[in-house]
Amino acid sequence: MIKVEPPNDIEIIRAQKNDSKSLRIVIEKTSPYVLNLCNCWCRPPLEGEDVAQETLITIAKKLNSYKSQSAYFTWVYSVTYRTFLDALRKQSRRNKIAKIENLDQVNDNNIAFDVSTENQNDNSQMSEILTKALANMHDDHVQILILIDVKQEPYAKTASDLGLPIGTVRSRLARARLALKNEINNLGTNSQIDDVLNGEEIK
Repeated sequence: MIKVEPPNDIEIIRAQKNDSKSLRIVIEKTSPYVLNLCNCWCRPPLEGEDVAQETLITIAKKLNSYKSQSAYFTWVYSVTYRTFLDALRKQSRRNKIAKIENLDQVNDNNIAFDVSTENQNDNSQMSEILTKALANMHDDHVQILILIDVKQEPYAKTASDLGLPIGTVRSRLARARLALKNEINNLGTNSQIDDVLNGEEIK
């Protein structure tokens, strides 16, 4: 992940007191970190820049809720993660609506398939299944899957970032992978998804 410096305490305090110049500085210093997280987590059709923009708006609105007892970027990470999950769930709902609307446009007498269409449908189906599965899962499970299986973070760093023992990280990841597999089994199956779930462990 790109190393960026957070805004200092004085800038944050001034921004919390509605100083527009300080708020602009805080958002400018925060945006690279947020954008990097969103680009790591988001997959089409979910766009990292859109989620990052929504996150920065939320940060600006809720900056007064940040307390200096915790690290600023830890708080930002939490806000970004919640915004990402909300966007993921909204996308899942939009997919369901689009699927229903598409059914109304199908002409049973004029359906044609070719190899390229089938391949595109496979990729689309994989993305749709993952999106739906993650949207149905507990936040803690989604978080650990994103950190280790998507971002490829080492166990030690993940444990440090979450403030958990490594043993807890390992057991939570195992439960999260099992939960994801169960959700996928309920929705459908895909060999590419199975490859992700059966990936090698990162030390």
